[in-house]
Amino acid sequence: MKTLIQFLVVAAALSITACTNPRLLQASPANSATPIYENGQAILESTKTNTVVVRVLTPQFDSEIAPTVFVGVSNGTAEPIDFTTANITATDDGRELTVYSAEQVEAKIKRDAMWAAIATGLDAAAKSYNAAAASTSYTSGSAYAYGTGGSAYGTYSGVTTTYDPAATAAAQASINASSQAQMTAIAAATDAQLAGTASLLRRTTVLPGKFAGGGVVLDDSMAKGSTIALTVDLGTEQHKFLLDVR
Repeated sequence: MKTLIQFLVVAAALSITACTNPRLLQASPANSATPIYENGQAILESTKTNTVVVRVLTPQFDSEIAPTVFVGVSNGTAEPIDFTTANITATDDGRELTVYSAEQVEAKIKRDAMWAAIATGLDAAAKSYNAAAASTSYTSGSAYAYGTGGSAYGTYSGVTTTYDPAATAAAQASINASSQAQMTAIAAATDAQLAGTASLLRRTTVLPGKFAGGGVVLDDSMAKGSTIALTVDLGTEQHKFLLDVR
C-alpha cells in the first residue's frame, strides 16, 4: 500500500512538471512593414481595407510562460467582422502551431490545478500512512554459559512493536495543516491565473470603424532559430506577420 501511494505521488507530480526551455520571441526584420516601437516593444501593422496590429506580449517564454501576442483588428469595411482565434493561424517554418482559444487556456489552468491538488492529497496520504504505522524493532544475539555441569551455547531473537497515539495524532494534525495550506495556495494561484485570462482574445463582433483585440496564446514547441508566420484572415484579406525565435 505504501509503495503504491508513493508511486502515485511521483506520477502525479511528473504530469504537471515541465522542463524549462527559455527562448526569445521578437519581430523579424523580414516583415514588409517597419515596426513601430513602444517601450522597447515592436508593434507590427498591416493595412489593407482592414488594419491588423500584432505585438509580442511575452518576449521571453519557456515551458511555463506561454508565448503570447496581442492581435488587434480595425474594421475598415461597412459590415461587422466576427473576430476570433479561428481567424489566426501560426506556423513554425511551415509546421502548424496550435493557437489556443481563451476557453482552452482556462481549461488547461483548471486541469493543472486538479493534478496539483491530487499530488498534494496523495502526498498527505503517504505521510499519514507512515505516521499511523506502529514502530517495530528487532533484536537478536547469542549467549554462552559455563558451569560445573558443563557448558551451553545458544542464540536469541525478539520483536518489539510500540504505538504512540499522542505522537500519531500530533503528526496527523501537522500533515493536515500543511496539506490544507498547499490546497489554499493552489486555489489562490489558480484564481489569479484565471483572472489573467480576461485579457485574452474571445469571439468579438467588430463593428465598422471600430477596433478590438486581445492576447493570443501560441504553442510553446517553437524552436530556436525558426521563424513564426502569424496569419490573420479577415474575409478575403490575409495579413501576415513574421516573428523570430532566438
